[in-house]
Amino acid sequence: MSAAVFEVNVYPLAEHRRTQFDEFYTEQFEPLLIATGEITPIATLRTETAANTFPRLPVRENEHVFVTLSRFADEAAHDKHAGARTTQPSSTQLTGRPHLLTTEAPQILRLEPTPRSTLS
Repeated sequence: MSAAVFEVNVYPLAEHRRTQFDEFYTEQFEPLLIATGEITPIATLRTETAANTFPRLPVRENEHVFVTLSRFADEAAHDKHAGARTTQPSSTQLTGRPHLLTTEAPQILRLEPTPRSTLS
């Protein structure tokens, strides 16, 4: 049995594009991603804009990101999804759109649980 695979996407955003990207991702992009394969969205995270009230904790100020965490049943499901998101007609129509709202290409991190992990 193969272990689950997790994917983290970090989208760097200009401050004035944060709301637009959030709406675009939730209403258009996430449903498209779900349709491409066996993806289970786990979380979406946004930059907290409140002041850092704990100065001993270093915080990158003036950086805005939108982060997604998704789960795939196994490596084969992740590979199927990765291929489908670049080949589906509806995917290619939207491919350039996220980049119009971001300051640079997203960082994509592929993660696997360690052998003793309870994640699956």
